[in-house]
Amino acid sequence: MPEIYRAHLKDYSEKYKDTFKLKRKDGILELTFHKNGEPFQWTIDAHSAIVDLYHNINNDWENECLIVTGTGNAFNGAIDAENWAQHGYNTPYDWYKGYQVMYKRQYSEVRAILDIDIPVISAINGPIIVHPEHVLLSDIVIATPNTTFYQLHYPGLNIVPGDGCDTIWRKLLGPNRSRYIQLTGQVITAEQALDWGVIGEIVPKEKLLERAWELAETIFMSKDRWQRQLTHSLLMQQWRTAFETDLRNSLAHETLGCMVVGAIGADAKNTKKGGTDEKTWIDEAENMSRQGRGEEP
Repeated sequence: MPEIYRAHLKDYSEKYKDTFKLKRKDGILELTFHKNGEPFQWTIDAHSAIVDLYHNINNDWENECLIVTGTGNAFNGAIDAENWAQHGYNTPYDWYKGYQVMYKRQYSEVRAILDIDIPVISAINGPIIVHPEHVLLSDIVIATPNTTFYQLHYPGLNIVPGDGCDTIWRKLLGPNRSRYIQLTGQVITAEQALDWGVIGEIVPKEKLLERAWELAETIFMSKDRWQRQLTHSLLMQQWRTAFETDLRNSLAHETLGCMVVGAIGADAKNTKKGGTDEKTWIDEAENMSRQGRGEEP
């Protein structure tokens, strides 16, 4: 591949530094989600940036293995409700918000993860309340004891869980258990996640990254590049097939709900004329985020 067409770490690490921290050693790239150095919160900006970041990672041939982790005591334990409200996502979506962001961009987001052609290890450092695909589609998933999984969409944001999370949970947990968790908001603990096959190991927080790097070096970097990339491709095929079948239909349902009913709303009882009062929405969304992290509301 001509040099002009590839990505360089020095360029994309600088471009995305406010949300994603990157460092590489001996072909292993560590990607850390954060918000200004603090625990990551899901924002509309991150929603857009992550797609291009994954493309850059994939187009940099010096990357041979990827480790994904977070900052502090939560991987993705909150949405920045104020950020979403400032961009008008607490009111009914127009064409841009509905099609370009909710449908098209989210489709590209999942596809970008599936298109990564190097082995991926997720080192989950705490609670996740939205977009579990960023870690659960990895080849190896390890997590700290305080890690929890909570599906915020239906019980907390009043939106259809159609951005791919429905496919992930159905494949990992089976149809009945996945439906129950998505509808009721049941929190999955690290111990349950291990027992149910969602994660591979529970690792003490202070040893999480050490273990991730150990796995990268011994399981992947010890093998020939051809073998590890082809093995990654083979093991990901079931996910590519599942999302090819489900994703567009799932996103269409989520997008339609947001455009017709009133976008991201904290609770149906607070929805007013197809939208939600901004302060109420922010307060309720933050309250549900705390619940998803296992904290007192």
